[in-house]
Amino acid sequence: MPTTIVPFDETNRRAPEAGRIRIGKKVAMSGGKDRPGKLDTFRFTSPHLELITKLANIYGGDVEPWNEPKARIKNQWQVTTTSNRIRVYLPPDGISQHYEKWTGGGCERRCDGETVQTTHTVGDQIVIDESPCICMAKGLEECKPHTRLTVILPEIPFYGTWRLDSQGKNARDELPGMYDFIVQLQQQQSMSVAMLTVESRTEVRDGKTRNFVVPGLAVEQSPLEILAGQADVRSISARGEQSAVGATTDRALPRPPSVDEDGVIEGEIVDPDEMELRGKLIADAKQFGLDVDQFVNSAMASDHAQQYHDDIAAGKVEPIGFTTLGKIRWRQLGGAT
Repeated sequence: MPTTIVPFDETNRRAPEAGRIRIGKKVAMSGGKDRPGKLDTFRFTSPHLELITKLANIYGGDVEPWNEPKARIKNQWQVTTTSNRIRVYLPPDGISQHYEKWTGGGCERRCDGETVQTTHTVGDQIVIDESPCICMAKGLEECKPHTRLTVILPEIPFYGTWRLDSQGKNARDELPGMYDFIVQLQQQQSMSVAMLTVESRTEVRDGKTRNFVVPGLAVEQSPLEILAGQADVRSISARGEQSAVGATTDRALPRPPSVDEDGVIEGEIVDPDEMELRGKLIADAKQFGLDVDQFVNSAMASDHAQQYHDDIAAGKVEPIGFTTLGKIRWRQLGGAT
């Protein structure tokens, strides 16, 4: 197949990524498995030891090796800081959002809620196909919201940008709005000054208390001070208090889909009981030869996921497939479906 030459003015120019900002971690479980866990402070990972060391000096924490098998770059470094606030700049187009479905092979599809992008390979080329939203057609939420904020950290040497990813619905709803307001307030600047924060929250749903963390944006100045020019980037730089976000909007699917860094659900509700139930449903799907992702997503989307598993375990019902809308079809033992 002939090689396609892309003109320079059509390439996706961007700064390299110096590291990631994380608000989650892996928690070891019995049997050698692990589950997502939340953090109340920021964790940084990077292949550059000098940057992680500098961040530890500024925001606290101990520098440690970090070698996640699923990460694209091996043999990195990390520090879990003692701070829930870090300084950032907000340039235009510094945030992006998509609904995405990830599997063990990488990002299977990406959607804006109306049009979904999928990929297939033709020779050595990755071809992007577009079609109407699959979740909408099925009436089933198979994709999860992904919010990405790419930042520049001003107190450390500039090796590139730093990215924070969140799959949480609070981040989906709150981060873009706050981002837009801050940029509008400081629109006379090429980059806006802000603080990136992480906040612990508690929610009671269906009689269960769930603890989770949400990334956010804030400014230290009042709106009047900002409009008066006291939040000018140059004046703050002179005081040594600047911090920044710099990003490009990633409209296309990732380059050949890769597994999401460490698999931790950043900013998502972390509920050990829910993780245990998902494990049971995965086993149920495998037992009856059903598509695991579709079975688990359909069950968890209802209010009866635990009852489904209990009835299967008790031998009352067995799943036999899915309806055209993606719901689970059941057979009651005795022949009824």
